[in-house]
Amino acid sequence: MEIKKLYENFINADLYFIDHNFLDISAVYGFWWTGSKKKLIDGKRDIELKGPGNNKLHTITWQLSWFPDKLNNKYPLYIGKTQNLQQRISQHLCNNIKSKKWYSVNHLKKFKNVQMINRKRLLKRTSMCQFRAGLEHLFTSNGFEEIEHIKISYLEFDKTDEKVAERFYLEDYLIGYLRPWFNLDSER
Repeated sequence: MEIKKLYENFINADLYFIDHNFLDISAVYGFWWTGSKKKLIDGKRDIELKGPGNNKLHTITWQLSWFPDKLNNKYPLYIGKTQNLQQRISQHLCNNIKSKKWYSVNHLKKFKNVQMINRKRLLKRTSMCQFRAGLEHLFTSNGFEEIEHIKISYLEFDKTDEKVAERFYLEDYLIGYLRPWFNLDSER
């Protein structure tokens, strides 16, 4: 299927609450903010990213202007791909960690190579918890309380070898076009 058709299908896909039973399906998925635009604007949108070689920090401000028009008051926060949607959503949410503990000393000990606590940097172990780290950063450690305003959409793909490339390129296309805030990561 051509990429523009997949894109249209994706942005027009049904939105589901976080607790929906997504099953063990292969998919390209997105987390969307469906709450007020003002709440996004008022959030902590400055973020520091490491440059190549981890030598220089770059301060970036997440911009609403990055999002394309015609999204009907939903804002893309994170786009990903997976072989098991239910498991991947659970990994992103890190349900076992409460918002108030996200930046706690005990939780920080679990992170490797954390040299400083700087609230402008996303605190995450891997990309598995990147969505949750972005949510906590944006809403200053009250991110999980905002979960009612987060919806998920997805496009299911067969788990065949032929669909691997299609999933891969659709994810890249969606990230490049929709510019979801939480996909922005350090350069390597």
